[in-house]
Amino acid sequence: MTTAACGHAIQWDERPAMGDGTEPIEDDEYLYRRVSLPYFDRTQGGEPSPWAFRPRKYDITGISLFRAKYTTPEEIARNARGKQYYIAVLRAGDIRSHGLDVVPIPQGHAPGHVEIPSLTHANRRTDAAEEAIQVLARKLCLKILGPFP
Repeated sequence: MTTAACGHAIQWDERPAMGDGTEPIEDDEYLYRRVSLPYFDRTQGGEPSPWAFRPRKYDITGISLFRAKYTTPEEIARNARGKQYYIAVLRAGDIRSHGLDVVPIPQGHAPGHVEIPSLTHANRRTDAAEEAIQVLARKLCLKILGPFP
């Protein structure tokens, strides 16, 4: 299925999960990022706020995303507090083409957990981090799904 959102046309390729999540991330893999409701307003052009990609205090080793081949948007949005979330969809190769790395970090997390190690809570206020946050939100977001309970 092909769909367009955030100014991009994307081809959804549903693939069964393979491996244990430690294998290299292919450039054509889709990644999910959980987005709090205040950080996306459908009436404001379809892009998430850059705050959706800003590292939080628990992002010690990088911001988290999840590989689409291991999970669903609903699973990523699910949480113990019952809050609703949107899910931002990005492509690994697009992230890398802007000088950011995406690495698998499944240990201690669900299979398919990945991080962008150059975006941490410690460096969130640097010029490089601020630029990367803007690029993720304004250029690399392919689609926003949800909200999901």
